[in-house]
Amino acid sequence: MHVTRLRALLISAVFIMPLAAGGAPAAPVTLHALVEQAWLRSPSLRGTAARQGEVDAARALSGSWVAGQPVLGLSQRSDRWSGQSGVRESEVSMSAPFWTPRQRNARRDLAEHSATELQAQVRKVRLDIAGEVRARLWDVATAQALREEKEDHLHHIEELADEVRRRVAAGELARVDALLADQEVQAARIAVEQTRAEANARLSKLRILAGPLGALPLEPEPLAAADTENPRLQAARATQIRAEAALRLAQASRSAPPTLALSLRQEPDPLSGPERSVSLSLQVPIGSAGRNRPVEAQAQTQIAVAAAEAQQTEEITQAELDSARVQLEHARAALSASGARVSSMREHEQLIEKAFRLGERGLADLLRSRALAHEAQVARRQQEVALGRAHAQFNQASGVLP
Repeated sequence: MHVTRLRALLISAVFIMPLAAGGAPAAPVTLHALVEQAWLRSPSLRGTAARQGEVDAARALSGSWVAGQPVLGLSQRSDRWSGQSGVRESEVSMSAPFWTPRQRNARRDLAEHSATELQAQVRKVRLDIAGEVRARLWDVATAQALREEKEDHLHHIEELADEVRRRVAAGELARVDALLADQEVQAARIAVEQTRAEANARLSKLRILAGPLGALPLEPEPLAAADTENPRLQAARATQIRAEAALRLAQASRSAPPTLALSLRQEPDPLSGPERSVSLSLQVPIGSAGRNRPVEAQAQTQIAVAAAEAQQTEEITQAELDSARVQLEHARAALSASGARVSSMREHEQLIEKAFRLGERGLADLLRSRALAHEAQVARRQQEVALGRAHAQFNQASGVLP
């Protein structure tokens, strides 16, 4: 069966949700909208909002030259308790530490890379949520496809049972044949109720994740290649780059920031009156390599861990992509084979039904033939859904965000 046939089938049958009482058919939604709903309901959204505030604050501060709170000083000197000559000096000062150009650039780089890392982490989380939505979406598709097949099988069995009852009443078949047909109808009804319960349970899980649902969407066709790099790889590499920026900041901060002070002094002069002077002072701390050694060691550890995780993520991502590609090829081949099997079993069923109407075959043979034909149809429908699931898994492994 061609992919276009699959898509039309899934749109028209598999994904159509039960209608609300007295309501109209639900409007279809896109996969992007469904993932967006799940993202808005995710606890990760609030954590991301909080982290975004941290990143914004760090970026705003990274452009400032001031390294700490300014200090306002006031001092007075008097000989009141010693010479009693009325000498009094006053001084007002303002001092503040400031970043060196190297320290400021390192802080700015760290803030920018932290913002980039957060954006990459958000895309990774959204991809993870998309994977969960895709998995539950296709669980619903599988359950609803099976339910529809069981309902279709029940419809045919009930028609057959009605025909058997007519022929029993006409004396063409024995009473035992009617009982056998009734047993098949009851078994089909039980199977329908079981599949309906399973479909509703899987639908509830999807609603818990994504909220209110309309007619569920299809997965886009697998892309030859993702438009951008896989978000999981982006996040891992962004973490490594941010750790390297943290190391550069630690190396630039081996010395504390210098302090610049401005003071205004007023001194008494018996001849010319008070004299005022302005002074500017600079204090430069003398740092050492050992001052920030623990911080630098911690940053180097983070770099090593991030590099190892990035390498592992790359290997896992590539393995998952290769596996998804193989699964997609197998699903296509299996769907083609199941279609051929359905055609063969349908012809077999038609021949047995013709023989049954002519009295050449018994009811048990006809029921067995219909059971095999139904089994083939179920297998084909399952393969159709399996192909759709394989599409979704390939897109997910490729890092395609809906």
